[in-house]
Amino acid sequence: MARRVELLDIAHPYRYVQQVNTEREQHLTVQTQDGLSVTALLHEGEPHEAFAVHKNETLDLKALRSYLDRAPDASKLALFRDIQMNVVLRSEDELCVIIVEAMLAMGLPDEAVRIESM
Repeated sequence: MARRVELLDIAHPYRYVQQVNTEREQHLTVQTQDGLSVTALLHEGEPHEAFAVHKNETLDLKALRSYLDRAPDASKLALFRDIQMNVVLRSEDELCVIIVEAMLAMGLPDEAVRIESM
């Protein structure tokens, strides 16, 4: 079924993109390596807990499981994004299972299905 989408007439696209980015930056709670960051809120007084992910380093899966058991949701979301940026999940079965389980535990079934289907 074809649906017509109405597009905004943007007089100054560059300025518009800058404004949208500035507005989004005001809502960011946790930085990610890809620059998109996370807008999910941390609870009052809850600090971000980082988990280091690098392209050329193997993740400590035991430490990862421990982190996922205690970290704030916003920190976990940032970690999921960083892992997807640095690791080819389809070649890391155990890591993929850990991430899917964590996403399901957070109530993110759609995201978990996307990860599983990679």
